[in-house]
Amino acid sequence: DNQLKNFDKKIDILKIDTQGSEYQILEGGMETIKRDMPFLFLETWSQPYYEGITLFDEIIINLRKLGYELYLLDTAAATRVNLKNFFKKNIGKEKMTGFNLFLAPNLKYLIDENNTESKIKKSFLFFIHDLLTFSYKIVENENNDYKFYLEKIIKKRIKYKLYYDLIKFLNIITRYRFFENHKLT
Repeated sequence: DNQLKNFDKKIDILKIDTQGSEYQILEGGMETIKRDMPFLFLETWSQPYYEGITLFDEIIINLRKLGYELYLLDTAAATRVNLKNFFKKNIGKEKMTGFNLFLAPNLKYLIDENNTESKIKKSFLFFIHDLLTFSYKIVENENNDYKFYLEKIIKKRIKYKLYYDLIKFLNIITRYRFFENHKLT
């Protein structure tokens, strides 16, 4: 808040990846966050990897009190019990211990905003994260080229859904094979 108190523009996005001090940074920027309600991209933890860190659940609870919702959650870190002494490889799923989060104000707040340009920016951020229904809902009542272009994209995605699902599946397999072949021991 101190760094941004004389900043005259609205903050649209905050990205925080600070190895365990995300909560303290959010606390220090709470007035700015309340004022601007930016989209938040955070890395946070469900295990105390660093001494004295605030964990995932507390961060979510406090941001929900401000009207934020969790839209995406991806694994940032994971662990499993090491059984290589008994088996050739460790297999099976890992326990998620770190998360990449995408949080944004609740949908009603985004829909009720009066600034069309801001709504388009926010809709686009949902769009690039493949949250198409949310993206569209934000601009549903607008009458502009962006909305009509988004409608075309969504209709195309519906029409070719099986194709897009296949591409997504093939990308997952490719990534999995790459990481399996390049794992550090």
